Amino acid sequence: MHIFADVCEDHTIDPNGIEALITERTKAIIVVHLYGIVADMEPILAIAKKHNLKVIEDCAQCFGGVYKGKKAGTVGDIGCFSFCQSKHFTTGGEGGIVVTNDEDLAWECRSFRDHGRT
Repeated sequence: MHIFADVCEDHTIDPNGIEALITERTKAIIVVHLYGIVADMEPILAIAKKHNLKVIEDCAQCFGGVYKGKKAGTVGDIGCFSFCQSKHFTTGGEGGIVVTNDEDLAWECRSFRDHGRT
């Protein structure tokens, strides 16, 4: 199940509305950086820490964006970049990349590429 949050004027997630949407089933906050604008990550990270949630950054429309000296995709727990034909970077079809500095998450993501086989 997905729960959608309101956005600010820049069309990124409004941190002020996140906490009211968290339930006992919530596992992560997915933050979409859009139009080259990185969402206000500091309050989002604080909420995630308070509720023991992962933060997933969707950076497909913000390749090269920077938040307080850190590149988009490296601020949260995991960063996702789509290389679909309508994105800033393409593969001429479908593709993407996931980045993280968490070895457990990295291993889990690697397992997806071969349907869970090691």
